[in-house]
Amino acid sequence: MVTSVVVLMGICLSAIFTTNFGWILFDLLEHYIASYVIIGIGFMQCVAVGWLFEYESTALVSEAHTKSLKYLGYVYWIPIIIIAFYTNAAFGGANGQ
Repeated sequence: MVTSVVVLMGICLSAIFTTNFGWILFDLLEHYIASYVIIGIGFMQCVAVGWLFEYESTALVSEAHTKSLKYLGYVYWIPIIIIAFYTNAAFGGANGQ
């Protein structure tokens, strides 16, 4: 039942892109999604660099700071690795296959 609902929603959503307006809509969505992804990646790189250069001084503040750095490290790096894996799989890796 769930599969049928997902398939029907996919058909309905993708049917919009088969019309004459579909190309314009696709271009619009692609432009804004790509722009926000680039901004998100830049933000995540800033956070990663901040962690790299301030880890020792932040960890020395207290035991709670050390625990929070570990927790935030997991919350940050696990999604990054998952996104990188699926992006690599979706775009065929570095050689473009």
